[in-house]
Amino acid sequence: MARISTKQSLIPPHDIDAEVCVLGSMLLDAGTVCPKVAFLTQEDFYRPAHGEIYTAIQWMAQNPARFGVPDLVTLKDALRSRGALCRIVGKGTEEEAIRYLIALVDGTPSHYNAEYYARIVRDCARLRAFIRRGRGLILEAYRMPAVDDFFARAGEDLGALCRPESRGPVEPAADLGVVMEEIIDGKRLSVQWPWPSLTYWGRMCAPGTVGVICGDPGSTKSFMLQQAMLHWHGQGIPVAVQHLEEDRTYHLTRALAQLDGNSNLTDDLWVRAHPADAKAAHQRHSAVLDSFGRCIWDDPGKSLTLREISGWVRARAAEGRRIIAVDPITAAAHGERSWEEDKQFVQTCKTTASRHKCTIILVTHPRIAQGRPSEDGLAGGRAYSRLTNSIIWIKVHYPPKESRVKTVFGVTGMEHNRSVDLLKTRDGKGRGLSLAFDFDGETLLMTEHGVIDPRKAKKREQDDE
Repeated sequence: MARISTKQSLIPPHDIDAEVCVLGSMLLDAGTVCPKVAFLTQEDFYRPAHGEIYTAIQWMAQNPARFGVPDLVTLKDALRSRGALCRIVGKGTEEEAIRYLIALVDGTPSHYNAEYYARIVRDCARLRAFIRRGRGLILEAYRMPAVDDFFARAGEDLGALCRPESRGPVEPAADLGVVMEEIIDGKRLSVQWPWPSLTYWGRMCAPGTVGVICGDPGSTKSFMLQQAMLHWHGQGIPVAVQHLEEDRTYHLTRALAQLDGNSNLTDDLWVRAHPADAKAAHQRHSAVLDSFGRCIWDDPGKSLTLREISGWVRARAAEGRRIIAVDPITAAAHGERSWEEDKQFVQTCKTTASRHKCTIILVTHPRIAQGRPSEDGLAGGRAYSRLTNSIIWIKVHYPPKESRVKTVFGVTGMEHNRSVDLLKTRDGKGRGLSLAFDFDGETLLMTEHGVIDPRKAKKREQDDE
């Protein structure tokens, strides 16, 4: 099939005969053959003229009112009208071009094997793509790139090229059908948070999504994230978190306090005064801390750049981590064109999440401290608000706020010291809702109460104004 020389020069894999048979089959029976070979692209053909002819025939088959059903005569006229007839034979004449088109048909044994010929063409194109990408990676390696980022990208790119292709000559609705089958089979479920209302209304952890948790410093957003990560880890869901502030031991100490329900374990003076209690707590949860600790990455020595964090995200996704978090993304090092870096970073996260069907959660801060929750109020570029799938905003109420809350027992009045505003829920139905939460300083855990009655909340805000 592929003509590959083992001598000084290597000829890229290709099969001109297969390309001729694809085009000849399309001219012999365009109505039947064109849909079957529609998975090819113009770039899949080794000979540029063949790619141009393929594109012209497919366009004609989809727009028969302009030039008629593709055959030797109508194709000749269509190519001539585009100024491409002579181009298919280089600098030849129209007569030579017409003879070439006739040879395509004459050189085709049977149009019934068109899909088989097309597969040969596509396989050669995939091999050429692998060679091009491999050469590019080799040249990049000589420039001594950031190692983790380089290997993460190399693994993703080459892995995608190596995986068997599932796409073929399918009807337009087939992709949606695959997604629906995955949903029915339970393969495309949104991971549940420890809090039912946030799960139902927010749907932040649907496969292939990027979510944002925002809050002022001290709003306990990191405690909220870690409580969720511990919950998911305990359910056997693969997680990973990159902490950009403090080291792993610091965060494991907080995890121990949450697991034991005892915030005193984060206090050095208390631990020193109660060594037996502290050691007993550590012993009770050592197995969980050991396994959960392997899900935590830190970088206390230097500030990671957004590009380096992108590499880390890709590497974790390639490992099969279902939930990947960065806390806080605002601690990443930025260059002079920070808004462009933010956009590139978020776009990379979306591509990674989509490819690996994982969820990426980014913790951030408001643009202005104590600012009013809004999508445009996030720190960083607008990419964090416009390109992500979901955004929640944690507000602190001191003293506690009284609200009418829809609980499982009905609507009731209660005080709560936290609210979680659902600013954006592309995969859920709760955009614009607020949820009542409490943060317990003794256990370092968040408790959800329910949805705040929006009518009462709006009236109260108007009265405050």
